[in-house]
Amino acid sequence: ETTAEEEEPFEETIPTIYMYDLGSSIPLVDLQKSQGEIVVKYIYNSGSKDIESFECYCEIKIQGASSAGYPKKNFTVKFFKDADLESKLKVDLGWGKENKYCMKANYVDSSQARNVVGAKLFAEVVASRENINPGLLDAPNYGVIDGYPVVVYINGEFHGLYTMNIPKDKWMFG
Repeated sequence: ETTAEEEEPFEETIPTIYMYDLGSSIPLVDLQKSQGEIVVKYIYNSGSKDIESFECYCEIKIQGASSAGYPKKNFTVKFFKDADLESKLKVDLGWGKENKYCMKANYVDSSQARNVVGAKLFAEVVASRENINPGLLDAPNYGVIDGYPVVVYINGEFHGLYTMNIPKDKWMFG
């Protein structure tokens, strides 16, 4: 029989993302939506026993329409094993192995909760219904976005709290 004192304490911390420019002509902090994608070194430290930490190369671009004008940008990220982007890297960030995700800055929401919490509430409403579209039964969060908070550093500089979200792609909709 083990006591609480003998058990190893579990300290779950918020995931931390480190992104580093790779000598692109456009530094990530200056990237504009109209400039398209650049490649960065991407390090994901999960701080969790449930999700693996990883390092990869990442094709990154500004995500969103009106939010692209805010000082803190949303990003679409695609993971690759190599800097030449020849081999996709699929990682499981809680929704199955995929290589494309969104990092939301939630610039106009200091709580960082409206987007993700609203989606979780909507998913609970969908789950309570008897007549659910069968394609949504196996979809992450019943086909609405889902995410969790992450801390982001760009080139070693703290850039704040974001949420790591599933993108609005066909895999999300089942």
